[in-house]
Amino acid sequence: MLTFNRAQHTAQLRQIHLDFHTPGCVTVGDKFNAVEFFDTLEAADVNSITPFALCHHGYSYFDTRTGCKHPGLAFDLFGAIAEEAARRKMELLAYFSQNVNEVQAARHPEWHALQADGQSVNSQILQDGSELYWTWLCPNRKGFIEDFFLPQIAEVLARYPLDGIFIDMACYLHGSCFCPDCVTAMRQDGLDPDNLREHIQFNIATNQRVAREVRALLDATRPGLRFEVGCFNAFGEAEGAAGVISEFYVESLAFQTGWQYFPLTARYFRKYALPTVGVTGRFLKNWGDFGTVITPHQLKTQLAMHLMAGVASCIGDHVHCNGQLDPAVYRTIGEAFRFAKARQPYCVGTTAAKELAILVPEGVEVNVASDDKRSPFLSLHDAYKGAGMMASALHYQYDLIAARDAFDGYAAVIVSNGLFDASFVERARRFMAEGGWLFVSGQGLLPGDATVRRAWQDLLGVADYSPSLHLGEYYEVSNAKAQTDDLPAMPHYVHEPAYDIAFDAEVEPVAQGWRSPIIRSREAFYGHFHGPATEQAGPSIGITRHGNGGAVIIAPQVFPAYLHTGNHAHRKLLRNLLDCVLPDTARVLRTNAPTVVELACGEIDGHLVLQALPFIAEQRDRASFESLCEDPIAFHGIWVDLPQASNRKRAYDPIAGQAVTIEQRPQGIRVYLPPFSEHLVVIVE
Repeated sequence: MLTFNRAQHTAQLRQIHLDFHTPGCVTVGDKFNAVEFFDTLEAADVNSITPFALCHHGYSYFDTRTGCKHPGLAFDLFGAIAEEAARRKMELLAYFSQNVNEVQAARHPEWHALQADGQSVNSQILQDGSELYWTWLCPNRKGFIEDFFLPQIAEVLARYPLDGIFIDMACYLHGSCFCPDCVTAMRQDGLDPDNLREHIQFNIATNQRVAREVRALLDATRPGLRFEVGCFNAFGEAEGAAGVISEFYVESLAFQTGWQYFPLTARYFRKYALPTVGVTGRFLKNWGDFGTVITPHQLKTQLAMHLMAGVASCIGDHVHCNGQLDPAVYRTIGEAFRFAKARQPYCVGTTAAKELAILVPEGVEVNVASDDKRSPFLSLHDAYKGAGMMASALHYQYDLIAARDAFDGYAAVIVSNGLFDASFVERARRFMAEGGWLFVSGQGLLPGDATVRRAWQDLLGVADYSPSLHLGEYYEVSNAKAQTDDLPAMPHYVHEPAYDIAFDAEVEPVAQGWRSPIIRSREAFYGHFHGPATEQAGPSIGITRHGNGGAVIIAPQVFPAYLHTGNHAHRKLLRNLLDCVLPDTARVLRTNAPTVVELACGEIDGHLVLQALPFIAEQRDRASFESLCEDPIAFHGIWVDLPQASNRKRAYDPIAGQAVTIEQRPQGIRVYLPPFSEHLVVIVE
C-alpha cells in the first residue's frame, strides 16, 4: 500500500478559522477556559487555528499598546489561546482585519475609503439583499498602515509564539476608492481614476504593497512564518504572490459565491508553485450565521471538493462572545475532519491530469470572489463559469489558465473572453498547428484592441462579428457529426444577447443561426418573451482547420447561457463538438457516470488517483438558494475508462482497504467503481 511523507500544511492541514467580530457593547470571554477550548479542538482532529488578534469592529483581544483592547474583555484572551496552543503544539496563525476597522474609522475619518461622490464606503449589499455596515479604510491614507496596522502586527509578533498570520479584508469594495491620496497617486502613475480596469489594478497593487510590507516585517522578526492574505487572489495576480505569501486560500461559502466557485477557482491557483487551501464554513448562509450548522454529510461534501482539487482544508467558525466553542458544532466538524484526514494523504498534492483549459479574464476584478451585480464585467465571469460547469458535467479534466500561460499538455482551450494581446494570437496559431483545438465563443471573438481583433478573426476565419439587436438567438445543428439522438433536432434558444457572424469560405458550417421574427421592445413583442425561430441568420457555428488542429467558432454565447439556464442542449452541443475534433486517445477518461458525479484524475508519487464525488443539490423554493442534499444517495454500476492507463494492473480503495475490479480494454483499462454515496478514492497501480 502507499506511504506518504508530506509537510503538514500542504497535505494534512485541518485548520479552523476562528472569526470573533464582537461589538464593544457585549462582555467578551467571560466563560473562556483554555483547556476546554483546546480539548474541543483536538477532539475534532483540528491541527491548526487562526484566532483573533484584531477584528472588524476594530478591537484587539490582547493587552495592546498600539490598538484598542475590547472594552468587555477582562484579560489577555489572545495570549491565553497562544499559550495553550504552544503547549499542545497546535499550529497558530493570528487574525488581523486590515481595511475594515470600526474603531479606527470613528477615530480617523481621514482614513476612510471614499466613493466617487466623496461619501465614505460604509455599506455592502450581499447576494441575498442583506446589508453589511462596515466602514472601509484605505491603505493609501497617510498614517493608517504605517502608524497603526503594521505596529499592531509587530506587537503581536513580539509578544506571542506564532506560526504565522492571516490578514482579512485586504481589498476594496466595488466603486472605490476616490480619496485624495488614491486619486493623486493614480494620476502620478498616468492612470485614470474613472477607468474601471485601471482603478481595479491600482487597488490590487495597493493591497499587494501592504502585503509585501507585512512579509518584510515577518521576515525581519521571525523568518519562515506562514502568511495568508487574499490580495493575490485576482486572476492575473497569482504570479506576484511568490516570496510574499505561504499559500493561496480560496474562500467559498456557497450562498455568497455559488457552489461552482470553489472547484473552478482551485483549478486556477493549483497550477502555481504555492500550495492552496480551501476555506469553507460550518454555517448555512453567511459568515457569522450563529445558530446554524450544516449536516456532517454536507460538510464532508464540501471538504471532498477540496480533496477533488488536490488541496488542503480549513473550516470557518465564529466563536460565541463568551469565548466558548459549541460542542455540537465541533461534533459535526470532527466527523468531517476525520473523513478528510483519512483521504488527505492520497488526494492533497496530486498532479492533475491535463485535458481541457478554460481561459479566464484578467484585470477586471479585485478578487475572484468579489463579483458585483453592478460590474460591467459580469458576462465575462459568467462565460468561464458556464464553461467550467459544462466541463465538469462532461467529466473533462480541466484547468483555468491565464492568457500568458502555456498551452502545453492540453488537447483543447476554451476562449470566451477577448482580454489578450498579440502574443496570445501567435501562441494560439502554433497550438493549432501542432494539433491543438480552440473553442472560441461570444466575447472571445472580440478582443478589445482593434489590431489584435483583426489578426484574431483572420486566424479563425471570421469575416465579421458584431452585436445584434436581438436579446437572444437560436442555433440548429446542421452537421451530422455534431448531431446525436439525445440532442433534439430543432433550433435551440440561447438566453443571451445575440451576435451576427460571417465566416470566410474555408470555414466548415456546423450549425445554422436563427432569429425571432421581431426584435422585442415595448412597441413590438411576441408573446411573453421571444418569438419562435423564423428568420435564418446564416451559419453560426463553424470549424476551421490549421495544421494538425484548428478552431471551433461558436457565435452564440452558450457558456454564460448554460450557467444561467442549465440547458442540456448547450452541454451536449459542446460534447459533440469536442468529439468531432478530438481523437479518443486525447481523452483522459470516459464514463457512464451521470452529470451529478464529478470525477478527478491525477497522480501522486507515481500512482494514479481516481476520485469520484456525488454532488446533489436541492432547492426548496424558487426564491431560496441551493442546499446540498442532507442524505447520502448511493450510486451503483459506474465504470470509468482510462485510455492512457494500459500499464496499470491493480486498483484498490485505500479507505475501505478493498480491491477494485479493473478490466483490460483495447485502449487502456476500465475501472468498475464500487457502490458509493460519498467521496470515493481509487488508487490504480
